[in-house]
Amino acid sequence: MIFDNKTGRLIFGALFLFLIVLSLSFYFLKQPWSPRVLFFPETVTGRLVGERRFLPPRRGLTANVELYVKELILGPADPLLSRVVPRDATLQSVLSRQGEVYVSLSKEIVDLSPDAALSFDQAMQAIASGVLYNFPHVKRLYLLVEGQLPGEHYADGFTFEKKLLK
Repeated sequence: MIFDNKTGRLIFGALFLFLIVLSLSFYFLKQPWSPRVLFFPETVTGRLVGERRFLPPRRGLTANVELYVKELILGPADPLLSRVVPRDATLQSVLSRQGEVYVSLSKEIVDLSPDAALSFDQAMQAIASGVLYNFPHVKRLYLLVEGQLPGEHYADGFTFEKKLLK
């Protein structure tokens, strides 16, 4: 069966339109990356600045917060920004129940170098601010060191302070 020019163009146009609709459907139905903002201090001023990253989506709040904190521990991509936590710090666990999130970090988070851009309190607040900014449905956040609250000052969790963010 041989097609004439008009029929061939019609079939080609219909196939092309079908592929465009199919591509747009896949694009809008399943987005492969979730945009997140990680906050790091500027090297000069020490003020927290957002660095946007696209992270693979995970199922559930626990897995998403875990991935976010691991990315934060890796440090900034921008050389003009400095780390929030020491390079040796690790994430031990993340647990979430009914809007309350518990993030346990290793004891190395306490061992800040003398040239660190943030104090321990500021580093904890930077982590908390980033988590609360990216996951607004978190009602209460607890940052733990080796599974323990690092003092009475942190017993009520953290509040999001917009003034720290640029």
